[in-house]
Amino acid sequence: MASSLADWERRLAQLAERRLAGSLPGDSAAAAVLADTFRDDLGHRRPEDGAFLRAHLGLPPPDATPPSPEARLWALAGTPDAADSPEPIVGSARAEGPLLLGHETRAIEVATDAELCAIHALWAIGERHEPWRDRALAAARWCVDELQPDNATNEPWAIHAFLILEHLERDAAAGLYAQTLLHNAMVAGAGSRAGSASGDALPARSAWIIRDAAMRLRREIDRNERA
Repeated sequence: MASSLADWERRLAQLAERRLAGSLPGDSAAAAVLADTFRDDLGHRRPEDGAFLRAHLGLPPPDATPPSPEARLWALAGTPDAADSPEPIVGSARAEGPLLLGHETRAIEVATDAELCAIHALWAIGERHEPWRDRALAAARWCVDELQPDNATNEPWAIHAFLILEHLERDAAAGLYAQTLLHNAMVAGAGSRAGSASGDALPARSAWIIRDAAMRLRREIDRNERA
């Protein structure tokens, strides 16, 4: 497996670009259509998809308030000059432990996926406001200690946060967590028609998530080089 952030950034970017070849939008209008109509390989669309893709593609957040806490975090992530804080959604930036788990009424499988999605979104906010970066890392640390990465989700949400945690704290368990998230995503897509046709086992939704993670790894690498 790749052993440095730069290696991981290249690997994730290549996986995403190979899967998404031919589907990347050419302008902001096409990007908006993609974000607002996206469905996964099975035709499903989730509440956070629009806000996530809009944030990833550099578009304003959806006009309507997203219904779930993780989707609302992505809407904040896509609003660089927003005065709103994520604190009403996830609590204090100085807190430890999970962001959403413990306050969830959804089934554990859905709640776990939401937790990882929320960490990913909070990291995006933390790129502009460092206390939230630290809070995202604290939540990732809790996941490594308390939550099985292959227990409930096939999406590689927050994979970069676990890789950065491994890099910062020399935590091999965090690196293994990231590897498992990627493995699960690829296994989930291995039998899909899209995966078979492209020769790649990565589903389209996972590819967008990994593309965003690679972008954030690149920003972390650039940040470290400036330090």
